[in-house]
Amino acid sequence: MDIFYQVLYYINYFFIAFVSISLFVQLIFICLTWVKKVHFPKAKNLHKFAIIIPACNEEEVIGNTVKELLNNQTYPKEYYDIFVCADNCKDKTAKVAKEAGAIVFERFDDDPSHKRAAFPIKFLIDKIIQEYDGKYDAIIKLDADNLVNKEYIEKMNDAFDTGVEIARSYEASSNLNKNIWTQVNGIYYIRDSRIACHVREKLHLDQMLSGAGLMISYKLLKDIGGWDAMGFSDDSEFTCLRLLDKKRLHFVCDAVVYEDQPSNLKDTYNRVSRMAYGINKNYFKYGPRLFINFFKTGRISNIDILLTMQFIVISFIAVCWFVPYYIFYIIVNALIAFPDIFGLSSTSWFGDPNILNTTMAQENLAMLLLMIVWVVVVFYVLFTFQSWLGLFLDRKKLNIKVRKLIPGILFSCVFSLIEAIASCVGMFKKPKWKKLKRTTDITHSNN
Repeated sequence: MDIFYQVLYYINYFFIAFVSISLFVQLIFICLTWVKKVHFPKAKNLHKFAIIIPACNEEEVIGNTVKELLNNQTYPKEYYDIFVCADNCKDKTAKVAKEAGAIVFERFDDDPSHKRAAFPIKFLIDKIIQEYDGKYDAIIKLDADNLVNKEYIEKMNDAFDTGVEIARSYEASSNLNKNIWTQVNGIYYIRDSRIACHVREKLHLDQMLSGAGLMISYKLLKDIGGWDAMGFSDDSEFTCLRLLDKKRLHFVCDAVVYEDQPSNLKDTYNRVSRMAYGINKNYFKYGPRLFINFFKTGRISNIDILLTMQFIVISFIAVCWFVPYYIFYIIVNALIAFPDIFGLSSTSWFGDPNILNTTMAQENLAMLLLMIVWVVVVFYVLFTFQSWLGLFLDRKKLNIKVRKLIPGILFSCVFSLIEAIASCVGMFKKPKWKKLKRTTDITHSNN
């Protein structure tokens, strides 16, 4: 029994060290939040963009998305086109998108393994390479529900004109004030954009790319043979592949994409578990290569992205190791610390009394209680502060009132626990595409 107890003890400390490394990196990002933003200089040239939008049964939102892009951008209309892939649609997505002004292609594929975003993305990019070769300088990928700020394409053009081949946008929420679920989901992306992405760009580190508002050089896409990230988390896979290709992955803080966030627990759970499944597969598939690539190239970004994907594994450790271990720890120590209460005549469970005796067990329980209180308080304060900080620093940019988002800020820590459970389940449960409940009363972006 004593050997078993000691083995668990050391395994637990190994996991604590494993988790602490990733959390320490996040703490560094918080401490460096105040560094100056990176703004790309005004472009000397106007480049042509193809905006691609994969859409599956999105008739509720696709029309508004296309119209907003065509009518509310500061960039000249003749320098960009919008392509929509109506992917296995059973509604009027194709018709609505075409009437709104998009170039529409319909795709039908009965293979269940092809029911994910990577396939319509590849389909559209292949179409552009085959039928519009040489017409565009870069491609921007958006989702069907995405709205963007009026300077969006202009700011992406500024970055592209400086030589940026790959860049992600600042992610915000188009329905931030709807309810507490849209608040916590939106705050998550705003926090990530304002803190982690902002600091990475200033330190010349590479970004974890996001499918909403991803810009890629047309030449680069053609050189690699089109879209090559076909997994369940295509954006994180594309990130890994380009890091291994030694490409730079940038963040354009002035190009803001507003996403329709899940507005209930079910949609939030499904979204997180789906992302967790894909990211976890990429972590084990590309993680070792990124680790080796760090020593080959000396680029810290390989480790940074590896640690970012590692949060899915951390969720598993938290739910499936820490919780059962400390329950076991409490039970064992309680039985030995208070044998009379539990009707035990002997406490000689362990061969060596130095491993655990009545006095030591009582001390362990007291220390554990203090540790639990300390961890909960610190965890809650840091998460809450991080959420508030991201919103506060960009409140004018996003035209938001922080006081109205206090419920979401205070709930952010609890949301992270729900997210951990969903991520844990998502690691092993192969996801199916499920339509989210859309917010259809938004007519313009938050400029």
